[in-house]
Amino acid sequence: MVTLARKTYGGLDIACNNAGIASPANPVAEVPLDVWRRTLSVDLDGVFHGIQAQIPAMTACGGGVIVNIASITGAASDAGPEVKTYRMEPPDGEPQIPLDRSQFCR
Repeated sequence: MVTLARKTYGGLDIACNNAGIASPANPVAEVPLDVWRRTLSVDLDGVFHGIQAQIPAMTACGGGVIVNIASITGAASDAGPEVKTYRMEPPDGEPQIPLDRSQFCR
């Protein structure tokens, strides 16, 4: 898609990564490893690979904006006990979505 955007429009100024699949809402202890790995592969690796392809194209044309969209389960505090076990939450209680909190272009 990045190549198509560059060929069609001469560059890449903005990109949106929106990857995610629903997994069974089971407690972590009951989730099969293959289901866990597939979920992480789509939800995290998909966005990571998108960012890796987008940054060089944006850098080549002087910069741009990448928007990463995550599911509400990445930040919801009231989504239920099953969801709470899957998300990251620091001690101060402020939900974090790690890829969106990092600086990729410096």
